[in-house]
Amino acid sequence: MTIKNLLYSHFIESHFPSLPRLLGKYNSLLEDFIGLFAFPSRDKPELDCLNISVTNTCNANCIFCANRYLKDKREIMSFDLFKKTLDEYLELGGKKEIGLTPTLGDVFVDPGIDKKLDYLKSKEVHCSFYTNALRLDGHIDKIIESTVDHIFIDLADLDTKYDSLVYGISKEASIKRKQTILKFLEKVSSEKANIKVTLSFRPMRKPYEIINDMKKTPLWGYYKKGVFDMNFLQVYDNWGGMIKESDLKGIQTLKRPPKIKRGPCNALYTLSVQPNGDVRLCGCRCLNTLKDELVIGNLNKSSLKEIVSSRKWKKIIRDFRYSPPRVCDNCSFYRAK
Repeated sequence: MTIKNLLYSHFIESHFPSLPRLLGKYNSLLEDFIGLFAFPSRDKPELDCLNISVTNTCNANCIFCANRYLKDKREIMSFDLFKKTLDEYLELGGKKEIGLTPTLGDVFVDPGIDKKLDYLKSKEVHCSFYTNALRLDGHIDKIIESTVDHIFIDLADLDTKYDSLVYGISKEASIKRKQTILKFLEKVSSEKANIKVTLSFRPMRKPYEIINDMKKTPLWGYYKKGVFDMNFLQVYDNWGGMIKESDLKGIQTLKRPPKIKRGPCNALYTLSVQPNGDVRLCGCRCLNTLKDELVIGNLNKSSLKEIVSSRKWKKIIRDFRYSPPRVCDNCSFYRAK
């Protein structure tokens, strides 16, 4: 177990919750220290990581998320574009492991996600993603037989009142979600599926309260059997300033943004393909729109090879110290390369 895993283990979070909360809020101080010694990067960007955002549409309205501020047209990636993206990525020697987590949205809003998972399997490409599990039911068998390696299931609480409040969903939807999660874990357990499952809580209450409630449910048995692990997010990103402390509830708080950003962010070395074909640096955060200065091309107009080889990607990284993209100005998700 790494030090980080230990510090954020459920034992620490249940017995000493203030420790991971404090570390999460102020770990940007480390980024500031690293930033003192960072210089404009001369690294040549290389395509070694790819995220395909199959949709920018979500079926929740989480208080900690900037989804409600997105000005872009809501879209779902066509299968043809998905196939083109994956094929060209593999032709360039990309790793057979991709991410499917949308920057804003949920994978299961895409009605064609099962067909896309089938295509990944046909190419022996593995994937991982986050989901709120509100539409997980109906896809469980497909996930079990797919090449999904790791699925992160986001929820707020086991208590329906808090869960529905944080996620902006009805209590009925919250209840159904818990039932679906239990159904999924039973399937993973009975099939001995080789899928890592993480319940990622975004709670208002303290972690130990949720863990104590979990011990009274079948979930605890699955946890003790190692069917899933869990974490608790107490500190949240500001999405470039769109999310305020007043948006959050209970124990939730905002992360302190790094103050020193001399070197490019690590996220600028990753590519994220949007539902409309835009190839964008950083699949993590945006500011009101995904159609910004981090877009370096579009797969409906150019090949992935042409886009990766373009000067625009190199220029953004090279000029970061003196002319950082506006979306990066106040981003608390910055991580020095």
